[in-house]
Amino acid sequence: MTKKIYSWGRTEGQNCNLRYPSSAEEVLKIIQDGKKVLPFGKGKSYGDACLNKEGQLISLKNISKIHDFDQENGEIECEAGITLKQIQDLIIPLGWILPVVAGTQFITLGGAIANDIHGKSHISVGSFGNSIKELTILSSDGISRVCSNDENCGLFKATLGGVGLTGFIVSAKIKL
Repeated sequence: MTKKIYSWGRTEGQNCNLRYPSSAEEVLKIIQDGKKVLPFGKGKSYGDACLNKEGQLISLKNISKIHDFDQENGEIECEAGITLKQIQDLIIPLGWILPVVAGTQFITLGGAIANDIHGKSHISVGSFGNSIKELTILSSDGISRVCSNDENCGLFKATLGGVGLTGFIVSAKIKL
């Protein structure tokens, strides 16, 4: 569906073909079409980072499940489309909190990673990327890669703050 999309600053909207896959497999099919694509979360990026003029946006809306929550050790693994608010709603009543929260909780996990957000705790805990233990990235070559400081380290570090240019973040494991 073609739709006029705006970034959070609402400076300039662009007509984009917005797609709504519900799995990494469906994302792969869209990527392999050969058209220029970008992931799209909640549209809360500053500037125009979430726009793709005359191109395709892959909405993360339906890729937002929690895969695992280790309450004892404070680690959670979620799909990239889940919002920070959804994560907080689950973990706070259980005594956990995200180490970094932006000025809004209505951003996706993938967007928080891609923009390597910071919050009021920046001076003590650093940016959001410091709490990411592991990522799963689907790149344009169709390969899904698990990335961490120990595995595919270069890709892992380039993805933190890489604004989605290293591939489609499918899921992430976060240290709470």
